[in-house]
Amino acid sequence: MRRRFWIRIGVLTVLCIPSAAHAGWPTLGEIWDRFTLDTVRNAAWPEPFRSQDREALRAPFAIMKDNGWRFETTVPDSLFHTETQDLNKAGEIKVRRILTYAPPHRRTLYVLRGSNDRITSLRVESVKQFVAQLNLRGANPEVLVTDIDPTNTSGEYFDQIDKKARGSITDPRLPSAAGAGGGGGTGGI
Repeated sequence: MRRRFWIRIGVLTVLCIPSAAHAGWPTLGEIWDRFTLDTVRNAAWPEPFRSQDREALRAPFAIMKDNGWRFETTVPDSLFHTETQDLNKAGEIKVRRILTYAPPHRRTLYVLRGSNDRITSLRVESVKQFVAQLNLRGANPEVLVTDIDPTNTSGEYFDQIDKKARGSITDPRLPSAAGAGGGGGTGGI
């Protein structure tokens, strides 16, 4: 009996000692809180983690989509006059198309950086002036500078490929008369 009393006193003493005396061991309250947290997590699993997994899976696609829109809304070197850095006719058509057909949240115009800061600023000003002439409803779109050159190829190149492909097509021919009657007919009817 006396032995049990001292064991109980010893256990109560250990439980009541401040946490600093536990040398890094968690208190009963911390253990109980952690147990409760783990129980709730295990009961809800895997739902809290599915949304994180979905987001991690979708993130690269969002980046690819943004890069694709940047590619489509970039005004490259070939759309500016070499001497004045003003938009040429093709550049005006491209800017107008972007501001007309791109979704409103994707109408940011990217101007490809020139060989020096003066050329770049002339290009940006040229695009801003053309956009101002269009008298758009609402605020004008943002015009930003980009270093990412959209890899385009001239139309002449694709025209040459198309001509060569058409030139290599053989003329259509009907099968010869001898080959037409010899195969799997009606069998003597």
